[in-house]
Amino acid sequence: MKHIIIGLLASISLFSTAQNQNATWLFNINTGLDFMTAPPTVLQGSTSIGRDVAVISSESGELVFYSDDQRIRNAQHQMLVNGDGLYKSPFTSKPQSNMILPWPGHPGQYYLIQPYPWNPNDTITATYFHRIDMNAFGGSGAVVEKNMVLADSTGAYITAVLDSAGTGIWVILHHLNAPLFLAYHLDTDGLSIVPVVSEAGSAIPPSFYQPMGMLRPSPSGERLYLVKPYSNWTSDCSLHQMDFNRSTGEITAFKTIGGPGYGGLEISPSGQFLYTSTYVCDATVASRLWQYDVSSGDSATIQASRTLVYEAPRPPGPCLGVQGNLALGIDGRIYCAVSYAQHLGVINAPDLPAPACDYGHQGFYLDGDTTWLGLPNQMRAYPITSTGIVSATDDVPRLLIVPDPAKDGCRIVVGADQVDRLELLDARGHRVRTLRCAPGQRELQLDREGLANGLYLVVARQADGKVAAVGRVIFE
Repeated sequence: MKHIIIGLLASISLFSTAQNQNATWLFNINTGLDFMTAPPTVLQGSTSIGRDVAVISSESGELVFYSDDQRIRNAQHQMLVNGDGLYKSPFTSKPQSNMILPWPGHPGQYYLIQPYPWNPNDTITATYFHRIDMNAFGGSGAVVEKNMVLADSTGAYITAVLDSAGTGIWVILHHLNAPLFLAYHLDTDGLSIVPVVSEAGSAIPPSFYQPMGMLRPSPSGERLYLVKPYSNWTSDCSLHQMDFNRSTGEITAFKTIGGPGYGGLEISPSGQFLYTSTYVCDATVASRLWQYDVSSGDSATIQASRTLVYEAPRPPGPCLGVQGNLALGIDGRIYCAVSYAQHLGVINAPDLPAPACDYGHQGFYLDGDTTWLGLPNQMRAYPITSTGIVSATDDVPRLLIVPDPAKDGCRIVVGADQVDRLELLDARGHRVRTLRCAPGQRELQLDREGLANGLYLVVARQADGKVAAVGRVIFE
């Protein structure tokens, strides 16, 4: 067993701290969060940005660049060379913002994928891409391809997942009105403009709501979830699930779980629970937050599991305090945008059934800044650079450990059931600490006291000694 653990340590040490690319959030004009601290640090007043913000950080968690749907700026908040003039609809904002994706095999180069926010007053429905080289001009960056058409008729929502090799990316879009999904492959050769087309679902009738939707992948990327309004966003809205083949890009087994209601959509770190926020705006209620247990994969069972997490009251006057987009932070919590509020909602334990998931509507204070409905749209995992690494640990789930690197300690999220203990091993494979897990406990705090600088392996074991999950942390 010791030789197996050392082998796992060697493999895991080759992984970058993949989620650190999501360490910086920017949203709503001039607000953001830095997740490299615990709790996250509020970022204020860096520059004036729009609501549809795409952002990416480095593997060490430092901001690289961002876009607000009209222009692209670097970490110094300087506009990139050729970084203005992105297509922007004058009519509406998008429900799910753009995405920045690294170009595999080309360090410092990225693609920005930008669905155009269609509106009945605007006949443009294309999705565009822009290629960015952050090595250019001494590291200040330049846009080397801009406003290139990727698809000519799509909804204003997008997601992306790793391919089966873990070295490429599938960019997934939904046709504006036809029952089609489009998957574009991004690899070392660049972004393919010829999609894998899958017929799934039904045609979408023309309406104001036609381009709206929210598309999210499961942690494995092998299942997709779509919340989609049709004729309105309160009573004619459905939640769908489908299977995604990471080898071929094909979508199959499209199912309708139910509804109603449209808003945010996010999946818990383990993939067991799905959360949706739904607009209401009636006389007393602004919105509702729901939890679904999606582990069965069966539509009827999932719909029957729907549980109300929180009902946001509507204040007198305009419908404010609406729960909007949901997004998973690298700290393992799911954050909820709240319109015109000085706080974000927070689901502190999203892998526990409600009410144990512990939602706080005023869960994170933004130091006086005011939010809207949007949060960044980011990948859950990023491509690896060495072949064979995924297969070395593919059958062993990975623990979520933040921050990483750490100084004083770290938070370990246990996504698996029946974990009896966590073992901490040093680089030689020697066990240096054991943490016991109470029944049902999903989160532990590891204090650094007495541990030297270096790389450590964290092994989650069941009571019979079997390995349930592994992770790693660097203390510095």
